[in-house]
Amino acid sequence: MKVEDQSRTPAVEQLPLTRLKGVGPALSARLATLGIQSVLDLLFHLPLRYQDRTRLTPIAALRHGADVVVEGRIVGSALMFGKRRSLMVKIQDGSGITTLRFFHFSAAQKQALQDGSRIRCYGEVRWGKSGMELYHPEYTLLQEQAPAPLETHLTPVYPATEGLQQVRLRKLLEQVFEQLREPFSLPDFLPLELRRQQNFMPLMDALRVLHY
Repeated sequence: MKVEDQSRTPAVEQLPLTRLKGVGPALSARLATLGIQSVLDLLFHLPLRYQDRTRLTPIAALRHGADVVVEGRIVGSALMFGKRRSLMVKIQDGSGITTLRFFHFSAAQKQALQDGSRIRCYGEVRWGKSGMELYHPEYTLLQEQAPAPLETHLTPVYPATEGLQQVRLRKLLEQVFEQLREPFSLPDFLPLELRRQQNFMPLMDALRVLHY
């Protein structure tokens, strides 16, 4: 069987993780706990599932158990003390008010969540003491008057470990695909004739689809 000649370009499996910006000994150790020791390993660290962050949900339409993207303006925040200390942040859009609840937060985070700030959040809606709440949502503070487009594709969720957040994994994979615009080769494991017969896309293209 004829096999594609990819010997003229550098192989992906030869690329070390340290080629990626921000990957030092500490991050390398965390990645190693997931079996990721090279760029090739990272490419094959596939998503467990996907999240739909492509549309906004009005606060008035929130339903318990739903994963949603909401956007609004911070109208109040307070530290709550009970069995567990929590930071509660209220946000408002044109349809209603909801609460973001954080049990783990820093002083800098509390300081950044100022009244009047525009914020976009993603998380699971739960019933709480104040009504519908989002527990530990991922969030972004938005600049005034600046466009803030939503995601255009599904967001991957990867197997992770303590100290390694989803955002970090996504950023690393963005770097990988950006660098692989250069002429690096990734050998296909299936024979060329079989891939042509079955109309299979090249392996690198298939991985790009899975990660994006």
